[in-house]
Amino acid sequence: MQLPKRLSRCKLGEMPSDKSIKLFYSGARAERAAPLRAAIEEACRKAEMMVGRPIVEWSVGLASRTILEDIVDGVESADLMIADISEANANVFLELGVRLHTRKPFMLVSQGAGVTTFDISGLMRFVYDPPSARSFVPLLATHIAHVLANPGDWRAPWAPQSSGSARSTVFVSYAHQDVQYVTRLRVHLKPLERLGLIELWDDSRIKAGEKWKETIEAALERASVALLVISADFLASDFIVGNELPPLLRAAEERGTTVMPIIAKPSRFTRDPHLSIFQAINDPAAPLISATVADQEAVYAKIAERVEKMFTVTGAPS
Repeated sequence: MQLPKRLSRCKLGEMPSDKSIKLFYSGARAERAAPLRAAIEEACRKAEMMVGRPIVEWSVGLASRTILEDIVDGVESADLMIADISEANANVFLELGVRLHTRKPFMLVSQGAGVTTFDISGLMRFVYDPPSARSFVPLLATHIAHVLANPGDWRAPWAPQSSGSARSTVFVSYAHQDVQYVTRLRVHLKPLERLGLIELWDDSRIKAGEKWKETIEAALERASVALLVISADFLASDFIVGNELPPLLRAAEERGTTVMPIIAKPSRFTRDPHLSIFQAINDPAAPLISATVADQEAVYAKIAERVEKMFTVTGAPS
């Protein structure tokens, strides 16, 4: 496999030209970070073609200064910073803190959707898997180009959503008797999480000690897509009917949240005045429980395809 041409390196005061864009990478530089580094370099090459300007990576260089002074100046002066927050790396968080103070653009990446160095569940970040880190190059390149071309539009990943901003959380509502269907659904949606397109949320994400009701309410508020695994158990659940469905139905009416029913088992779905108005992914007369494994997998693939098409490269529903 041919690797992309390496980024040029620049030291403080050595910018090749006024048109060059300076990138600061914050993260591990060991061999285990090589797949991510290669993906970032390839994404920058693609972004250069989009913005029409060369991108150079900052590096330590002036011997008359301390390394810390060099790094702080590099963080502050860079046009864009990319920080890998996969590990509890003190240097990364120091550099990220300095960058946050500048209010200049930065992007977060993390290894694996389940990484929880700190509570990053509500932050916009790019999730990568080392063996296939290059799979998110197109998405990363588009984001880099957009941020560099429109720095005034950039917002911190934890900044409050504006009324016009879309969320990328996909909320799965289901009865625990139907967990086997949710398990396969997670598998089909996992690549979209890895690409950073979505945050897939169901109650398995609740951590020990968390206030589960408040946690679910927060996830419901973030959701832009709701997948409802419909069955008689689903409709019989007092918690679902009393706590999950009302805010989802209200969000569908007021904010345009997309509601996708998935018919797992026979039920009174078609006679429910609140739910039957939504188009089910599969025919209510052909629930998953009566389908072959192949047909079930086709339904899950259809859901994943539809969710993927709903989101643009910025993580917003189209």
